Amino acid sequence: MVGTTMIKSGGNAFRKASPNLFKKEGSACCAFVLWLFFSSRHFSMRSFIFALISRMALSLICAEPVESSCDGTKSGISGYVASMHMFALYHTSAFAYVRSRSTIDALKRHQRNESKWFLKLDFADFFGSTTPTFVLDMLSLVFPFSEIVKFQAGRAELAKALSLCFLNDGLPQGTPISPFITNVMMIAIDHKISNDLRNFDNRRFVYTRYADDLLISCKIDFNKDSVQQFVLDTLSEFHAPFTVKRERDSST
Repeated sequence: MVGTTMIKSGGNAFRKASPNLFKKEGSACCAFVLWLFFSSRHFSMRSFIFALISRMALSLICAEPVESSCDGTKSGISGYVASMHMFALYHTSAFAYVRSRSTIDALKRHQRNESKWFLKLDFADFFGSTTPTFVLDMLSLVFPFSEIVKFQAGRAELAKALSLCFLNDGLPQGTPISPFITNVMMIAIDHKISNDLRNFDNRRFVYTRYADDLLISCKIDFNKDSVQQFVLDTLSEFHAPFTVKRERDSST
């Protein structure tokens, strides 16, 4: 699971240290914090709440509080884990709805690779076909949600918070939270596509995603059908409710 391998050894400590985490009082608190997280309109507030959830989860996982030393650095096991940049709100291949990132930044990544051949793909009905079940399953692969869903009550509260963000079982376009949710839910998929394409068919590819637009490039010509099928297979592996369609091929 993305973002959880580094804390695998702390799983037992988390379960032992938090038997009352999602009982009546904790459940209400969890639901409130998760609701704030998913309903916040501001990036800074969402980041703060995400860090708060992560901080609480880290304390429980490591069976010790996350404390700061005199020089401002984290101490103990929790400090080590916290220093590993685990609080991802998006994958490095994602460029939409991210502060200080744009389509120009995405294109620069392809430019640095000196790519000359491009494949442009598009997720069909990306927002409308995304379901609460799929989002919950994908969040379950990302820390700290991966720890929350280990508890039946925790999973239920997370599902309850997510339900506030959907309309007719789809993510409504135009709301501030919908694009943010897609970036978090796509972390595992972006990770697999990006990593596997680094050495695919004996070629090195560059992959970037801007919302529902995917751009894949290479220095030399490549089999577009093969790469598109790889993306389709990846979506199928994660049981994604949407598919891809090819917009165009190009070369420079």
